[in-house]
Amino acid sequence: RVAIEIGWYAKQALDCYIAKTLHPCHVYCALSGIGLASGKVAKEQGAVYVCNRLSSHILHQDRILREEFESLGLLFSGIDHRIVDKECAEYEQADTILVPSAFARDSFLEMGLTSDKVHAIPFGVDTGQFKPSMPRDEVFRVLFVGQLSVRKGLHYLLQSYKRADLANATLVLVGEPQSETKELLDRFPVKSVDLMGTLTRRQVAEQMSRASAFVLPSIEEGLAQVLVEALACGCPVIASRNTGATDLFNDGEEGWIVPVGSVDEMASCLIRLYDDPTLLDDMSR
Repeated sequence: RVAIEIGWYAKQALDCYIAKTLHPCHVYCALSGIGLASGKVAKEQGAVYVCNRLSSHILHQDRILREEFESLGLLFSGIDHRIVDKECAEYEQADTILVPSAFARDSFLEMGLTSDKVHAIPFGVDTGQFKPSMPRDEVFRVLFVGQLSVRKGLHYLLQSYKRADLANATLVLVGEPQSETKELLDRFPVKSVDLMGTLTRRQVAEQMSRASAFVLPSIEEGLAQVLVEALACGCPVIASRNTGATDLFNDGEEGWIVPVGSVDEMASCLIRLYDDPTLLDDMSR
């Protein structure tokens, strides 16, 4: 609760500071959550106000995460109502809203915003840093990079990896544990799991180069940057539709795009890559 309060007042203070010090400009772009007061000033000065939202519509995000936590019997306090109210006011006030994927854009359209106001521009990747940098391991490595959380679909990854039952394979989890991580690992135990914690970008690129498959079964994203990075490292991707994957690669060519929670389908994709080294090489290229 303390962290929530600090975050709320920090965003308020930043927004108000920018509003007081904003110089006249033609276009003012602010991340969602810190652009209500400053965006109003920018528009009064004659500028176009662009709200940059990195995830799906905040009401959609709150609903979909709440439902997932409830299905697992886990506590989800929800997104602070003040943040929700402020972001919704920003969406209304903005001349244009930028999001990073078609999935995120569609969540705004479902909430009644018009297609001429919401525009999807996918993220890019630094191919000087993310590129094949190490040989793929002989051992089949299934890689996940991100917060070890319900939002990222960790519980579905654990279930699909166990169901695939790949002999002599390793599941590599890179990322910061969350309050629910231990509960998920205990509830859905798997063999041969390597918990690596947080790594540097260079180390992440090495893990992506070594892996045979990158799996991200997220419940909700704007667009998962790690997908772009894994593809740039030549690692086939298995991702849920809610990751923004449809903006990045073609289903069945560089990897697979699956429905959220499709444990059997993800397991089947892992088995296909495991059983067919030629397919793995083709997808990697």
